[in-house]
Amino acid sequence: MLCNMLAQLFGGGSAEDLVSIDIGSSNIKLMEMDLAGESVNLKNAAVVPSPAGAIKNNVIVRPDEVAGAIRALLEANGVQSKHVVTALPGPAVFTKKISLNRMSEKELRHNIQFEAGNYIPHKLNAVHLDYQVLSATDSSMEVLLVAVKNEIIESFVQTMELAGLTLEIADVDSFALENMFELDYPEEENSTVALVNIGSRYSSINILSGGESLFTGDVSVGGRLYTDALCETLDLKPPDAEKAKMGDVPDGMDENLIAETIDRTTEHVTAELHRQLGFFWTAAATEKPIEKVFLCGGGSQLPGLMEELSAKTGIPVEVVDTFRKVNCQDSFDSEYLKEIGPSMGVSVGLALRRDGDKTHAFDS
Repeated sequence: MLCNMLAQLFGGGSAEDLVSIDIGSSNIKLMEMDLAGESVNLKNAAVVPSPAGAIKNNVIVRPDEVAGAIRALLEANGVQSKHVVTALPGPAVFTKKISLNRMSEKELRHNIQFEAGNYIPHKLNAVHLDYQVLSATDSSMEVLLVAVKNEIIESFVQTMELAGLTLEIADVDSFALENMFELDYPEEENSTVALVNIGSRYSSINILSGGESLFTGDVSVGGRLYTDALCETLDLKPPDAEKAKMGDVPDGMDENLIAETIDRTTEHVTAELHRQLGFFWTAAATEKPIEKVFLCGGGSQLPGLMEELSAKTGIPVEVVDTFRKVNCQDSFDSEYLKEIGPSMGVSVGLALRRDGDKTHAFDS
């Protein structure tokens, strides 16, 4: 039987509006959207630091502290909704597209665990499993399998419950980015592009072509590499290193040495992204070249990263405008939204999710 904890990955359990809460190793991000009218309207957007050491191996190991931070964030922003959509970190999630003989939805639900057992590299009783039918013909169908280890999803559920919330949908960060991109860049629907979300400890890559995700994967490089390198090279404390990597040099520090350290780290990060982009593009099995790379995530704002990645790949690179098609009321601080915007790509994608928007429906 399909485990219903993650069955809500592709369809929620509540008809009410959902609040997006994205829990990362560095920050917790909140977002609310009003989707009632023809436009997408921003209701709330805020970011607070995550409790130190709250997440280990993709599991929330300090749920009480994280729940407390979430409660404070909700209260500070006047959020009333108790129904939540969140993102699971890409490295924690196993995904696989498989081809099957055409069968009814009832037959697929009955057989999905048997079929999944041929592909998922874990014991089925150790994971929460979900699926979505991507396409179907008279004789075959393409199905996306998604599996997450029990302890990971359960740590997110427990954290939300401790915060007095109900987790309705657990999405995957790379899928949420795709939702955001479809909203903000409809003119790119027929292009082949790579979405690169540079987080603190890893970066996710989603290659899209013709509005379809061809391949998703994760790369173990992120903004934390800069912090660690600056701490090691200049004996800085992490808060000072965080400021230095964004151009705020502490008094008495060697600016040239800081610049050299940042440049060296940028060279390493872009070389790894370049290598993985080539690997993922090959795995995507498309003859169409990547026409543009869109960067998002907190690390996308690091000085020189966009230019270096474009020089290495020979592909135009730009930072995503996550609020491009979102109606942001005058009551919001435009400078604050500009500051947090690049890091809110996943949050925008999550906030667009609603009950039943991704079902197991078959083509008619």
